[in-house]
Amino acid sequence: MPYKPKEKKKPTKNKRPVEEESESCSETEVQTVKKKKDEDFIETLAIVFNIENEKHPFFSLNMVPGTVDIEKIISPTERNELIKGTKISFMHEKDNCHLLVDATIESSKIFKIPKSKTGKVFKENKSANGQPLEKLFATMNDNINKLNNSVLKMCEEQKSLNDSLTNSSQVRQCTSNQANSEISFVDNNKSDDFQEPGTNFGLVNNKEFTSFLRSELDKTFKEKDPNQTLSYYVTKYPSEMLNIKNGLLKFVPKGSTFKDAWDRASNSLKTRKP
Repeated sequence: MPYKPKEKKKPTKNKRPVEEESESCSETEVQTVKKKKDEDFIETLAIVFNIENEKHPFFSLNMVPGTVDIEKIISPTERNELIKGTKISFMHEKDNCHLLVDATIESSKIFKIPKSKTGKVFKENKSANGQPLEKLFATMNDNINKLNNSVLKMCEEQKSLNDSLTNSSQVRQCTSNQANSEISFVDNNKSDDFQEPGTNFGLVNNKEFTSFLRSELDKTFKEKDPNQTLSYYVTKYPSEMLNIKNGLLKFVPKGSTFKDAWDRASNSLKTRKP
C-alpha cells in the first residue's frame, strides 16, 4: 500500500465571535434608534421678545414671553453661549411674514418638543427652494439692514426738510412783523421806535436816506422854522416829522435799521445851526 502524505490544513481566518458581532449590531441599532428619536424632537429655549422699534411689524410682541427653535437662531452661533440673559437674533414668522427679531433668553434649560405636536413639517438645512437656510437668513438679514438704513435716511431727509420749512416760515413771519411795525408807529415823538431792519436790498449806504431827509426838512420848514436840529423838529412838529419818517422807510439800507440810518443822517446834518 503506497504511502500518502497527510494533507495540510489550510489556515482559517480569525473570525469574530458570534457574540461580539451580535453586541456590535445591537449597539448600532440602539444608536440608530436614539438618533431617530432625537430627530423627532425640536430643541427650544424660553425667551422674551425685545422689539423696541414702534414701526416694526412685530412691535406688539415686545416684552412678550415665547419660545424659539434653536436651529432658527442666527446670533450667537455657539451653543454654549445660549444661556440665561443672552440676547439673540432669529427669524420669526407671523401671519406669513418673516422678519429678523431680537430676544433675551429667560432660561438656560433647553426644552425638547415632539415635532408631531408642532403641526409643522421641518426640513433640515434646506428651505423650500433648496437654498441653505443659513444663507437665506443671512440674505434676509442684509436686506432688512438695507431697508432700515433707507428708512433712517428718509427720516433724516424729512427732518432736514421740516427744519428748512420751519426756518422759512420764521423768516416770513419776521418780515411780516417788520412790515406791520413800519406801517404803525406807537410813539410818534421818539426816533427810537424805528428799529426794524431795512428792506430795500438795492441800497448799500446811507446816502439816499440822508439826501431825502435833508430835502424834506428844507421843503417842510424852510419858510416857517429853518435850520433847526432834528430833535427840535421831532419835539415841536411831531406830525410833520412822522410823515417824513414814513417816507424815509424805503431808503433804509440793506442790513441796517431805521435808528442806525437816522443816527447817521443826524450826524451828517449837525452842520445845521439851532
